[in-house]
Amino acid sequence: MLKPMISVKLPIREGFVVYKRKYPFPIRGIVDQGRSGFRRDRNNPFPHGSDRAKEWQRGYNKEYYRCQANSKQH
Repeated sequence: MLKPMISVKLPIREGFVVYKRKYPFPIRGIVDQGRSGFRRDRNNPFPHGSDRAKEWQRGYNKEYYRCQANSKQH
């Protein structure tokens, strides 16, 4: 079975760089948990520095900036 990877094309001619990650991204369920965590004022339940914690924080930040944009419009 192939492992999920992300390839990035460099601006120089050396080719591609491949980063291996433990989980395929984005982990939508965890991002949604982060968004609801912001609305319910909760803390990150995942171990600090893990991929899941980063995805949870990404959802939390996404909801934060969405709320900031809505408050500036009104």
